[in-house]
Amino acid sequence: MAQQLFKCRSSRSNIATSRSGGIPPRSVGTRWLVLICVLTLAASALAQTPKYQILENGKVERWYHAQGRRTWFQIQVEKISNVLWAGKKAPFGRSVALLTGVSDYRFLTPALPSVENDLRDMREFLLLQGGFDEVFVIKNKNLDRDIIERYIKEELPQRIGKEGRLLFYFSGHGADKTGSNTGYMQFSQARAGKFFGNDVLAINSVETWSDEVEVKHLLALLDCCSSGLAFADKGNSKCNQTILKTLSGNGSRVVATAGTADQKTYALKARDGGNGIFTRAFLDVFTSEAQNVGQCGLFTIDEVISQVKRNVSSFSSRYQKEVTPRIWTLDDRSYKGTFVFLNPGVKNLTFSDEQIAAGDLVRKSGTATGVKYGTLRVISQYDGRVTIDDAEVGEVAAGVAFDFFPVKTGLHSVTVTGLSDADTQKVTVKQSRVVPLVFRAKSLPDIASKTPDVTTRRRGSKYNLRKTAKTLSKDDVKRMLKKNDYYCTDKYPWSKPFSNPEGRGIANDFTAQKNGKVVYDAATGLTWQQSGSSSMKFAEVQAYIQKINRENYGGFSNWRLPTLEEAMSLMEPKKNSAGRYIDPVFDAAQAWIWTADKYSASASWYVYFLGGVCFYGVSLNDYVRAVR
Repeated sequence: MAQQLFKCRSSRSNIATSRSGGIPPRSVGTRWLVLICVLTLAASALAQTPKYQILENGKVERWYHAQGRRTWFQIQVEKISNVLWAGKKAPFGRSVALLTGVSDYRFLTPALPSVENDLRDMREFLLLQGGFDEVFVIKNKNLDRDIIERYIKEELPQRIGKEGRLLFYFSGHGADKTGSNTGYMQFSQARAGKFFGNDVLAINSVETWSDEVEVKHLLALLDCCSSGLAFADKGNSKCNQTILKTLSGNGSRVVATAGTADQKTYALKARDGGNGIFTRAFLDVFTSEAQNVGQCGLFTIDEVISQVKRNVSSFSSRYQKEVTPRIWTLDDRSYKGTFVFLNPGVKNLTFSDEQIAAGDLVRKSGTATGVKYGTLRVISQYDGRVTIDDAEVGEVAAGVAFDFFPVKTGLHSVTVTGLSDADTQKVTVKQSRVVPLVFRAKSLPDIASKTPDVTTRRRGSKYNLRKTAKTLSKDDVKRMLKKNDYYCTDKYPWSKPFSNPEGRGIANDFTAQKNGKVVYDAATGLTWQQSGSSSMKFAEVQAYIQKINRENYGGFSNWRLPTLEEAMSLMEPKKNSAGRYIDPVFDAAQAWIWTADKYSASASWYVYFLGGVCFYGVSLNDYVRAVR
């Protein structure tokens, strides 16, 4: 489908705007590879599904990873690199983003439906690839000057702390005041030619934030017209030196804009609504083509924008529309570092000796000066928390080997505590040696072994669905989805190999029973929990199933975990009013549910109703919706 250009981001334009949607649209001449899996499936820490919360009476969305001893950036670096952070020290603390945008304007034209995609795609990138701990989203009528200033100056710095990183992003209309050198972000109630009040925010406010906000790193990404006003070009810095200064603890203040002061920004039209050229080009940097960028092992924001310029140049050449993304460094005398991202194209990140010394890092394969260390390899048959000498050091997932380094040489007491299992062992760690420890499960019988090998069919039901748990490959899932005409989106790169976006779903026939506690589907003969469990790891599932059977939940004592085939029978091709791809008769809280089917010895298939897809994970925190 040919993409078409539409004038954008200036409220003076009267031509409608639309941008290509999903992750990723086919724009700016790059293609998306399945890279999220490199980080999200390497180990349980990277596979954790972000949690979701609504704040301030529905005005603010909060998406976040559970806070642990290490930040999300540290966890990602440690999993793919040759180093670990010594103790708790790191060049910066938690990474938090505030994403803002307006798609629906009351007085300005055109509407910008693409902004919804910008916010979603930026959020998913930052949480899944960008190493961010928390992402806050404020959009449309909920967005104004006061709430931005309050979150930037008060709410978020309190969460982040002085050592953390703050990213601000705006997508929407922008305009400049004639005769001045000031551009403005415009919100849903803004009017053309009006540059005062709560419905606009001067772009040079970012410069004020640079002085007032007490965080180590501040990055602003502005995808709107007139975004380049008020900043003076300082040029680019050398990658290696800025990485060294960042690792050694120096901060940064950087603004990246979609264009210069006198340029409009644009969007590409495609089937699902689109992305802004700047936003799409920014996200496309983090693809396989990026393996040739990031010569320091990490991306600096300078490198990102340099690549964005190259991506955007193809658009400018094709449509004869000048768009020049820019980067502006604020207060470079006080802040010598830079804002860095992981390059997802790098599977084995190697830090130089100079970088290791600057960042107070420890080599995984070596020892720290003056202290002798070894590696403790923990292999557990159950999910659990790991404690070494009364200090909790992390978590392990069932069947996955986890290396803990550095551990000082000598005798240690190691405990793995799960939901129903716990064990303590003594071990002697030797210098530069890997010492394995195996913890065996004493309880939690395998779910699949208790499932009878029959199919589900009751009187009057139309569909025969497998209820025997199996180990399923991606090809198995692809065949199952096609056979049953189940809907499974292809908007996520990691779902493309087995997705079925043309699926229509099955003709369910739901009836709520037992005072709404259960839902019977006459089409499949299955009875489901209307709601389900709270968020839990797979190792906790069997205990929950046993509990509801003891309690005779809904009058039944034969509840079990559904197979993927059964769980996907609930998937619908369109979202309900709560934003879930499932019939609204079900509780929206269970946005992700476990299934009894396995992908491997350590990974289980789950269904993601919030995204309209199924996938597999290790040690995720998902929900249970039991079936019988």
